[in-house]
Amino acid sequence: MTIFRVARVGVGLFFALSGYLKLLEPTANFRAAVESYRILQGEPALWFARALPWIELIFGVYLAIGLWKRLSLGVLWTINTVFIVALVSVFWRGIAIQDCGCFGQSLFSFTPGHMLVNDIFLWFLFLMLFLNRKGEAI
Repeated sequence: MTIFRVARVGVGLFFALSGYLKLLEPTANFRAAVESYRILQGEPALWFARALPWIELIFGVYLAIGLWKRLSLGVLWTINTVFIVALVSVFWRGIAIQDCGCFGQSLFSFTPGHMLVNDIFLWFLFLMLFLNRKGEAI
């Protein structure tokens, strides 16, 4: 198994787990986490909280099993980039958030700082996978 395949499967499973754990909880929990960033409020936050876990789960599974690899990679990389921007904006605006909401209120509880480091690492994994020109290797 190549490093690209290991990275693709790992990233896919990471996002699938994130979506799955959020789906196990009431939408209101994730909506509260979304609203704590003070970017989306009200109905837009509710729609985001309803849609994002499904998108993470579906495209995470697709990426992990190798289905629609480029599309799945693009969707998840875009989500990852949005997460980075949201986390940087929280720091820049001085908003105190205890839990990023990335895995719902599950066993995993990451501070925004820890998740920012993780998301930047993931961003470079996405870049590595995207720049790999041997499509069958990923």
